[in-house]
Amino acid sequence: MVDLIGTDANDKLLGTFSEDWLIGLAGNDILDGKGGDDTLSGGDGKDILRSGSGDDLAYGGAGNDKLFGDAGNDSLVGGTGRDTLNGGADDDTLSGGEGNDKLFGGDGADLLFGGDGNDRLRGGEGQDALYGDAGHDKLYGEMGDDQLSGGAGNDTLYGGEGNDTLSGDFDGDPEFGNDYLSGGNGDDRLEGWDGRDTLEGGNGNDVLIGGEDDDLLDGGDGNDILSAGYGKDTLIGGVGDDGLSGREGDDELYGGEGDDRLIGGEDDDLLDGGTGADVLRGGDGNDLMFGGDGNDEMYSGEGIDTLYGGAGDDRLFGGSLGTTIIYGEEGNDFIQGNSDVMIFDGGAGDDILFGGDDPFGISTLNGGEGCDFVRGLGGDDVLFGDDGNDWVIGDGGDDLMTGGADADVFVFETANPFEHDTITDLRDGADLIRFSADFGASLDEWGDLDTNGNGVLDDADDRVSLSNGHTVIDLSDEFGAVAGTHTITILGITDVSATDISFADVFWGC
Repeated sequence: MVDLIGTDANDKLLGTFSEDWLIGLAGNDILDGKGGDDTLSGGDGKDILRSGSGDDLAYGGAGNDKLFGDAGNDSLVGGTGRDTLNGGADDDTLSGGEGNDKLFGGDGADLLFGGDGNDRLRGGEGQDALYGDAGHDKLYGEMGDDQLSGGAGNDTLYGGEGNDTLSGDFDGDPEFGNDYLSGGNGDDRLEGWDGRDTLEGGNGNDVLIGGEDDDLLDGGDGNDILSAGYGKDTLIGGVGDDGLSGREGDDELYGGEGDDRLIGGEDDDLLDGGTGADVLRGGDGNDLMFGGDGNDEMYSGEGIDTLYGGAGDDRLFGGSLGTTIIYGEEGNDFIQGNSDVMIFDGGAGDDILFGGDDPFGISTLNGGEGCDFVRGLGGDDVLFGDDGNDWVIGDGGDDLMTGGADADVFVFETANPFEHDTITDLRDGADLIRFSADFGASLDEWGDLDTNGNGVLDDADDRVSLSNGHTVIDLSDEFGAVAGTHTITILGITDVSATDISFADVFWGC
């Protein structure tokens, strides 16, 4: 064991294999502790400190110093200046101090603190913890399950191999920066905190969390979970079955490849499922949603939402409040409304469309191309079958019903008072009006309408009147109500015959 104190000149101090104290003082000194648990202090100047084997403590002091830990659990402190610290083997603690420092943990579970300045920290092998602190720092976790925190400043963090945890800033740090976080391989957790941050999960099943400002989150490969913060964030799921959720702010969510789940959050969001069987939920705000390829489920929330199903057999649902606009697009889609105002277009394919059951709601439903089932339910609805052999069902409210091209069926299943339905385009020999067995007790055959038996509906029938080239069927007596309470008006037709109306139990099918 020796205690060596240098001079103000350039000294070289060599320890023993016991517990030594080496103090360089001023000058560009070389200190070598060799073996044992040593304490080394470089002092002023550009010093080189080699602690050697053992659990050593080394202080660089002022100047641009180089500190080497070697074997053992060492503590290296750079001090002021641009220092280089290398922990070597085992579990080391490195602190850069002031200046733009370079810290290398080496093998073992190391703890690295950059301190003030623009520092570069490398964990090496083992489960390391890296803290950049103040300055624009670069942190590399490398091998092992590492923990990286950038601290104040615009920091860059690379997790490397292993299941890493990356944080752009310290929790509670008053000076946040715009950080870049890359998880690398492994199942990583990335948190941006404040600042405009970019988070990339890389390979593995990662968790990415934005912060206060406008962040970019990219999950990469794997089944990732992405959560926006309080800014206008962009979330990209990438490859895999991902879960993306907005929060406050007008967020953009892109599922990418795989079966993804997207939730919009509180404000006006854009959701794009990408390929795969995705589930999209709009949340609050005026949202724009694209299902993309695949058989998707899409749910409108509150606000004025617009949904595009895309390719595939999709299921699309309107929200409980506000206005919902839905385009089924390609595929055999199912569309269900539940909003105050609904505008639905089934698009290509054999689609099923239901309006909402709110008696005060307003629906406009268009089946589009294909063999469609269009049902208004409650409220005053505008219903279009469009191209194909369609079924158009009004149900409650005053409904306007148009079959469109091809052979269509206008269905009246239940009789309710105070309804006034209108058929705009009944074509003789092509379209059909169907009354179900549940419609009314006194309406189950042609003779219940053609009461004079002449084969057509005209003014001589008890329940029929012709007005301005239209046929009006009055079924108010089904409720014991006064005339005009429940009517069906067939526009442009005055010769409705038995071939135009059916009372048989036929069912929709394509």
